[in-house]
Amino acid sequence: MCVVKVDIFLGEYRSLEDAVARFLLKAVESFSGEAGRSYIADLLKGRLRSDFIKRWERVSPLFGVLSGVDRGVISGTLRRLVEEKYISFIPGGKLLAITPKGIKALNTDRSIVLLPAADLSPVELEVPEDLELYEKLKALRDEMAEERGCPPYVIFQNRTLLEMALEKPRSYAELLEIWGVGEKKAEEYGRTFLEVIENHM
Repeated sequence: MCVVKVDIFLGEYRSLEDAVARFLLKAVESFSGEAGRSYIADLLKGRLRSDFIKRWERVSPLFGVLSGVDRGVISGTLRRLVEEKYISFIPGGKLLAITPKGIKALNTDRSIVLLPAADLSPVELEVPEDLELYEKLKALRDEMAEERGCPPYVIFQNRTLLEMALEKPRSYAELLEIWGVGEKKAEEYGRTFLEVIENHM
């Protein structure tokens, strides 16, 4: 079960989903047209990056506010906010911008209730580099499966590889937040997949 700092439930936040959605909208509004998915997720999770320093005045109010929430929940909620037009990608497909619908949601007291998440598909990899990474991970997974004489899904399912391509985990802790990755699989396969992600970036 995901946990989040208790204080975000005080006052305006009526549920975990509402809190995560509102902080995502606030973050995208603050960096509209300047930041992509990983930047926003790192900001809210409290993962320090060198490019945060020069913007610290704007970063600090939101830095780590969702440190207690799984990164997968943050990323999944962000994806749903894009699907439901609260957030959009600016031309080029990588940087995020808040939409009029998103601004309206921030300025009302009504809870943000999102539709259930749809299954991921390669179509969701708007950035060509993400699709290229997905294909690399898929090729690695298929090769490992062939060597072991097992179906590819036994190593990792396609959805897991898609989330890796989107989120680009860089540590075992981050890898464990990806859907379909447990401690056993992270220990057995994690290093190899993390190396592919690191070499791609």
